[in-house]
Amino acid sequence: YLQGPVMDADFRRQLEIEEEIDTIFDRQEAKYLKQIEEAKQREEEARQREKNALIKLAIQMKKYHAPLDEIMKETGLSEEEITTLES
Repeated sequence: YLQGPVMDADFRRQLEIEEEIDTIFDRQEAKYLKQIEEAKQREEEARQREKNALIKLAIQMKKYHAPLDEIMKETGLSEEEITTLES
């Protein structure tokens, strides 16, 4: 950069082009990283909604006195998770 003024015009243009390409790549990388992060967040939200639905199902099954092993089988929740739920 310090030698910019003494460089010949072609070399300076090549350097400017490379800097612009680097800038474009940086923007694209940031864009894709943001998209990846948003996708991960959507997946986590979907998992949480699914877990909440399973918990609601377990609560309903407990309310109707379903056996613990059946609740575990249907919901995939652990015995500890199920026993701590309020019915």
